[in-house]
Amino acid sequence: MGSGLSEKMENIKLHGGQFYITDTKGMLYRVVKGHVLVYLVPVKTDIGDGTDTDRAGSFGKRMLLKEMTEGERIPAFCHESQLLGIWRFMFMALDQAELETVGTPSDEEAILSFAQSIGLKLAYAQDFEEELIERYNLASVREEGYIYATKEEEKHTLKKSAALIYNVFRRNRRSVRDYVPTGNPLYDAAFLICRAEHIELASYERIRQAAGRTFTLSDISRISHFPTRAVILSGDWFKKDSGVLLAFTKDENHPVPCIPRGPGRYERYDTKTGERRKLDEAFAKTLKPQGYTFYRPFPARVIGKKELFLFGMSRVYPSDIFRLFFLALLGTGVGLLLPLLNEQVYDRYIPIGDMGGLFAVGSVILSCSLGNIAFTVVKNLASFRSMNTMEYAVQNAAIDRLFNLPESFFRRYDAASLSKNVMGLSQIYQMTADSLIQTGLTLLFSFLYLFRMFRYSKEMSKSALILLFTLTLILLWLGIRQTKLEKEKLKVDLKAGTFIFQFVSGIEKIRLSASENRAIYKYLEQFTRSQEINTRKERATILVNVVSEVSSVAFSLIFYYMMVRKSLGLSIGQFTGFTAAFGAFSAAVLGLPQRFIMANLLKPVYENARPILETLPETTEEASLPGDLTGELEVSHVTFSYSTSEPPVLSDLSLHIRPGEYVAVVGPSGCGKSTLLKLLMGFEKPQTGKIYYDNRDIDDMDKRELRKKFGVVLQGGGLIDGSIYDNITITAPDTKIERVMEVIEEVGLKEDIDGMPMGIHTMVTEGAGTISGGQAQRILIARALVGKPKLVFFDEATSALDNVTQNRVVETLEGINATKLVIAHRLSTVKRCDRIIVMEQGHIIEEGDYQALMEQKGFFYELASRQM
Repeated sequence: MGSGLSEKMENIKLHGGQFYITDTKGMLYRVVKGHVLVYLVPVKTDIGDGTDTDRAGSFGKRMLLKEMTEGERIPAFCHESQLLGIWRFMFMALDQAELETVGTPSDEEAILSFAQSIGLKLAYAQDFEEELIERYNLASVREEGYIYATKEEEKHTLKKSAALIYNVFRRNRRSVRDYVPTGNPLYDAAFLICRAEHIELASYERIRQAAGRTFTLSDISRISHFPTRAVILSGDWFKKDSGVLLAFTKDENHPVPCIPRGPGRYERYDTKTGERRKLDEAFAKTLKPQGYTFYRPFPARVIGKKELFLFGMSRVYPSDIFRLFFLALLGTGVGLLLPLLNEQVYDRYIPIGDMGGLFAVGSVILSCSLGNIAFTVVKNLASFRSMNTMEYAVQNAAIDRLFNLPESFFRRYDAASLSKNVMGLSQIYQMTADSLIQTGLTLLFSFLYLFRMFRYSKEMSKSALILLFTLTLILLWLGIRQTKLEKEKLKVDLKAGTFIFQFVSGIEKIRLSASENRAIYKYLEQFTRSQEINTRKERATILVNVVSEVSSVAFSLIFYYMMVRKSLGLSIGQFTGFTAAFGAFSAAVLGLPQRFIMANLLKPVYENARPILETLPETTEEASLPGDLTGELEVSHVTFSYSTSEPPVLSDLSLHIRPGEYVAVVGPSGCGKSTLLKLLMGFEKPQTGKIYYDNRDIDDMDKRELRKKFGVVLQGGGLIDGSIYDNITITAPDTKIERVMEVIEEVGLKEDIDGMPMGIHTMVTEGAGTISGGQAQRILIARALVGKPKLVFFDEATSALDNVTQNRVVETLEGINATKLVIAHRLSTVKRCDRIIVMEQGHIIEEGDYQALMEQKGFFYELASRQM
């Protein structure tokens, strides 16, 4: 209170410059005469009794909300919390004014009316205080931002200039340069990680606009369209490469970006300056055991072969690439010593029986062999690490891409095929590792062996090349036959896998119809076909192996014949050196046909996965955020068909729903009700016409963020394997337990859950029969309502409920301050709606409330009469 006035007084008189503080929560004031300015002010100290002058220092900067005139009502504002602090309304008279307290406490209508008058959009009255404080903070941030930007511009420019000079002498120039913290540690930490991983991060303003001031990591990743996952940081995790990680300190819960800088070394970043330091064991002990890893998604465009390869290569360490080339070259160099050492053994030491020399040369050969083994092990480890890194990055990005494709994509493919196709991308990198890196590098450096062969004998080298070329063509011809069989086997295996997935998913229906034998027969048809093809392929493989073994013996005989008959002038040592060099060279060359076969097998694997890579996600980076919705919905002249060869399901349909309206859509099966709902949620796109939310085109909006505003229960909606709590909060994981228990009671689940041994944490499994159909449906309804949606869409959401529970759910829907659209056949579900829309063959044929439609005695009257 102010000016020595007591809040217990019925009338409050204010003179120019005097003010009054609302200290009583729930009070309602009315302006009797004059003009009153209403301010929102933060309270810095306790408000004791005293004069206006003494108390002026108790408040922070005030924000003008509105000038109120005679007859207008003002709700009291008295907020106190540890998180947001103490806040009050301040009333100040322009000249002279008088207010009076209204006998009834401030109700929801008065709060919502006042909020609307000051331009604050609210769905629920209980959000009034937090939303108003949020507006104050945003206004303060903007104002302070302008001042700060002006004062700090010169300082910041000097700092960046110094950083540019400093970075010239640093090994990693991206550590400090161009990093400007926002002041939010979580966003700054995400920015540093995303910059290191080349992940597109939404701007700070966009995230604040979509999620508010207190956003979470889940909000950042969702709005920026990249996936994250919680991980456990145990043992010497900082000595292993586990990808980029976001950790948190134990004492202050401060985010710490942890970025790997090679195998077995992490660096931590300071979110205030962007500086990096080595992450050692001492600092690792100060971090919480749970962190988060970030995954880079594919860009929102068509991904071709080149983009796919470069995407994976971006995760490979340059040091591993260097190791592969260097060790391959070193191994080849060691291999070149063996022909020379063999030549020395046969031409120098054996003829004179020099055992000491033989022992020395043998020791060198043994050392070279052991060294070559060590080089091969290290090279293979580097290759394995690089390929696994590429495969890991691409596999995660492909699965993320799959989950973000439009609904129309999934109509063309079954779940089993999509699963196999997306997982097939890992085969591409496994084959690439073997074909491109191992064989490619070996073949490249094997020309050093060919050079050595020509140094020994040009004639024998030419003959060897002709023999190798001939054998390569034979093996290539056999390999092409293998490839055809392998492609055919892939198609059959895919079909067999699809059958197995479908049969396991529908095992209950198969058993009910006693169709087990037919299902087994359908699978065995494909399985036996696959085995037949596999047998033919194995025969071709055996033939390839036989040809290779026979050719090896034949080559040796031919070389011996040339040595004896043609008098090439080679000593025994030189001949032995030639055959050793030829053995190494032929091994690399004869690996080409098999690698060609493997590379050719990549084509069907890639072709199967290509639709996933070439279909664009439904939401692009250019899409606008929906913001706060009022619930207004409009369908304007929409025509839609699932196929151009079929008649339209909806024809030139138009519909307008006002904010907060409760609308039912009824009609016979196949009239387009569920299709309309899919269009409203953005799952499908109309051939003609538009859909608007708050006069904004749905095609221009971020559909994922838009659906966060919805509460939806669809036909055939299922539960996830988990607890009841997990099922309810899956769409709003940050929901408090109090809200969950509240919505459980609203949908009539409380009695059922109280009777379960583990209560809300009881585990449920779809199709396992652990809960009834009505209980499952109520869990789905609770899931839809727990996040306080602005629009509610129900498609036969109460079909499995008894009358008592259904009435309870209907009453709950009536009390929600949101736009409701329900599709139902039961009369009791639609009877209390504000408006009923009757559809037939894709058209709206009747519209009105229940009483009006019954009086018309039209199509709705006939539908309703069947249930009376």
